[in-house]
Amino acid sequence: MTLHEKEIFAWLLTVPGIGQRSCWRWWTAHQTQGFSWAEWWDRVQLKKKGTGLSDEQLSQVQLQLQSQTPARYGSYLQKQQIQVVSPEDSLYPALLKEIFDPPLLLFMQGKPLSTLTLPVAVVGTRHITAYGQLVTKKIVSELVSYGASIISGGMYGVDMVAHQTALANSGETVVVLGFGFGRWYPQVQAEVGLQLLRDGATMVSEYPPLTPPTKGYFPQRNRLIAGMSRAVVVTEAGIKSGSHITAECALENGREVMAVPGPITSPYSLGTAALLNEGATLISSGLEVVSELGIEVESGSRATMYYNSSCSQPLAQKILEGLSARDLTLDELLEITDLPLKVLFSVITHLEMEGKVLRSGESWHIQ
Repeated sequence: MTLHEKEIFAWLLTVPGIGQRSCWRWWTAHQTQGFSWAEWWDRVQLKKKGTGLSDEQLSQVQLQLQSQTPARYGSYLQKQQIQVVSPEDSLYPALLKEIFDPPLLLFMQGKPLSTLTLPVAVVGTRHITAYGQLVTKKIVSELVSYGASIISGGMYGVDMVAHQTALANSGETVVVLGFGFGRWYPQVQAEVGLQLLRDGATMVSEYPPLTPPTKGYFPQRNRLIAGMSRAVVVTEAGIKSGSHITAECALENGREVMAVPGPITSPYSLGTAALLNEGATLISSGLEVVSELGIEVESGSRATMYYNSSCSQPLAQKILEGLSARDLTLDELLEITDLPLKVLFSVITHLEMEGKVLRSGESWHIQ
């Protein structure tokens, strides 16, 4: 697809009533039937029949041409440092081409996208708990150490923790938006989203800049998250969660679905429990994710192991001593034990599995 053709299609996506599927249909017809693209565009501008556009769409095109042309729109995108990527371009994610309805164009901003040799989606609830934060940070930091790129949806909660953790560990992260650049949802998160961009994230959207968010766009966004990834990992989710839509999209396109078990007392563990009951793979580490994908990793090569049985006993004793007086929150445990966050999380998780401590709400207590 030439630069001029990209400008036309990007501009067409700003016309009311024209979307990615329509553009795919016209582009496919152009490729398979061999008609002249320049001639087709001339016929569209002249509002002639035989273009594949309805009368209403042709009228909308005429209205749009009065205020902006494709060439001017292309200049605007360039000034905003927004790339327009088609399936013929190397920047277009290879896995995304395999899904049922890939977008004809992607709008990209920020760090240029790599080849995504190991893309993994990490998604979950917007109402993330302390447990969810620990789980997400642990798994994402491990995945990054194995060379994974982290894909998520840019929302507050699990998505944002996944993006931020990937960047904090010098990894690559892709933020897939359900709206156009220049918008954000919710608006109060706009500065956080822009900070991701400044920190080195890649922003991707199938919607033209300034497209406002609507309820229907987010399920569409979820299909891209799943489609770009080799696996979808759900770290924490309620029973009614957008993560289930992403997981369904993953299954429909032959991707792996994995989930992390959580405390049975938390409503934000019900979603992952449901996925596990439906056949998702249970995982608790980045190593388990890459192993499930058939990737061999040499022992101790790149990732830092969070739990070492040889030193677990004194660390566990330190936590149990802290909990002997009263229930403690995560912040309080960090303060009294003076342990690194990842070490504290690993040991207390094992204590939970052994039935020695129990989490209730935001606090832990001795069982």
